[in-house]
Amino acid sequence: MPRTSGCRRLPAQLLLAIVVALGAAVGLASPALAVSPITVDFPSDNTYSSGAEVTVSGYNSSSDYETISVECKNSSRSPMDNVPPGSFSVSMGSFKGPDTCHVLDYYTDDQLATFFVAAPKIRVSDAAVSDTEFYPTVRDGYQDTVKFTWRQERQARATITVVNADGRAVRTAKPNASGGRNAWIWNGRKDNGDVAAKGRYRIDVSVNANADVARVKVATGVITKTFRKRLEGNQGVSFATRGDCYASRDSYYQVAKLDCWGGTFARASYRIRIPADAFDVRGTIDLNPSGADICCRGRITRGWSQPSARTVAFWAQVTGWRATEVNYVRVSYQAKVRI
Repeated sequence: MPRTSGCRRLPAQLLLAIVVALGAAVGLASPALAVSPITVDFPSDNTYSSGAEVTVSGYNSSSDYETISVECKNSSRSPMDNVPPGSFSVSMGSFKGPDTCHVLDYYTDDQLATFFVAAPKIRVSDAAVSDTEFYPTVRDGYQDTVKFTWRQERQARATITVVNADGRAVRTAKPNASGGRNAWIWNGRKDNGDVAAKGRYRIDVSVNANADVARVKVATGVITKTFRKRLEGNQGVSFATRGDCYASRDSYYQVAKLDCWGGTFARASYRIRIPADAFDVRGTIDLNPSGADICCRGRITRGWSQPSARTVAFWAQVTGWRATEVNYVRVSYQAKVRI
C-alpha cells in the first residue's frame, strides 16, 4: 500500500474561498483599475505647423507630481515631463509632420488628448517668365504665349493665378507640380476663353501658402516680318511652245520639263500673289539639270518681274537643243503686320 503524507491537498475552490475570507477579516480591498488624476484642457484636436512648439496645459488633481508623455504615430520621439499638483502648463517641444500625436499619463497609460502636426510647408522660389511681354491678341505664331516657370521643394499641387492691374484674377490653374523646376504656359486667354486686354499682369504661384510671383505684359504692335511663298515646278499657270519643243508637267516629281529639239522655244510661266504693301520683293527660280540637255546649242534662260503691286511673275525658257526641269519658284518679301 502506498504511503500518504500527513496533510492532504485542498481543492482550488476551497483555497480561493479561504483567501477571500482572510482578506475580509483583515480589512483588505480588491485591487481597482488605475485612473489618471490629470485632465488636459489644451491641446484638444489642434493642428500644429511642422516644427511648432507644442504646449500642454491642464490640471493635476493628485497631491504629488505626475508624469505625462507624448507619443506620435510616425515618430520614435516620446518626450515626457513632470507636472506639479494643480494647474500646469509645460512645453513638450516640436514635432515633424504630417503626424498624429497623443498626450498620455505615463503611469496609467490613459490617453489625455490628441493633436495633429501638419506637413512642412513647401518653399516656392525663382518665379520667372520667358518674355517680359507677349502678343496673344493676333494668333499668328509670333510670341502668342508666355512660359511661366518656378521651383518648389517637392511634389505637390500648385495654384497659379494671373492677376490684372486692378487686382482681379483673370485666369487660374492648378497643375500637379514636381519637385524642382516646373513650367506653365499662358496663352493670354482668360478663364472664359476671351483674350486678356492689353496691360500688365502678375502671375502668382502658391503651394501650402508659400508663394512667388513674376510679371508680364500683354501687348500689341506692328512689326516687319519676312514672308515666303513657293510654287512647285508642275504648278505653272501656263506653258508655251513653238517648233520642235515640248513642255510638260511631272506630277510625281512635281517639276516642269522643258525640252527643245532644234525647234524655237519651250516656256513655263508662274504667278504668285503678294500683299499690295509688300516691299523688298525677291524672286527665285530653281532649275534641275536634264539628261536631254545638249550644251551648248541654244539657251536656257529664266527671270521674274513684278507686273503689279500684288503680283510676281516668273518664267523659264529653253531654245535650240537645250533642256531643263523647273524645280520650283519662290518669292520672299517683307510686310508690316500687327501682332
